[in-house]
Amino acid sequence: MITRTGLLFAVLFCLVTGCTSEDTPGDDDDNDDDTADDDTGHEESTVYTDVDPDVEYTEWDCYVFKLDSSMPDHEGEFYVWKHPDNVQIASYDENSHVLVDGGGLPMALEEGAEIGETSGTWTSAYLAYLALNNWGAEGNWIGVTDRFLGLRFLRDGSWYYGWARLDIDEPPTHFVLKDYAYQDAPGVAIDAGAGM
Repeated sequence: MITRTGLLFAVLFCLVTGCTSEDTPGDDDDNDDDTADDDTGHEESTVYTDVDPDVEYTEWDCYVFKLDSSMPDHEGEFYVWKHPDNVQIASYDENSHVLVDGGGLPMALEEGAEIGETSGTWTSAYLAYLALNNWGAEGNWIGVTDRFLGLRFLRDGSWYYGWARLDIDEPPTHFVLKDYAYQDAPGVAIDAGAGM
């Protein structure tokens, strides 16, 4: 668990150094849009972003990404933090949520798992610094490869669901962020890995 002093230090660190962030999606061919009709005839669209090359952090730092790059300021933004002894997910937007287990820890989903309103418990990542892997002893992300974070954000009063794919080793000494996507239809669930 991070202390108040540690949290303050982490926020100041990010503000002073400027955490690394993604390139603006849509500037290259890495941002794909797969379109299909749902059962009601409404158009659904998966917006996929390939992080190329994959982001790998081994030092104290964070990677900032938005599932929907058109969102203003910090809205819909997520931060994956690598600390000396843990990896965490956080946000500076109270309407950026993470799918968690019964203990409040972010779930490490298998490819194909449904991510939507009824997938489980959603919690705000707002300044929460939710542990993915804490000392290799706490969290669902201990020594995992190609697992998915369930994510959602609020846009124009509706929830949009998405995922981010990561690897995190056991100690943890590093994390790798590979890609992420979201369903660009309000309230529509997405399968982990959809759009890859």
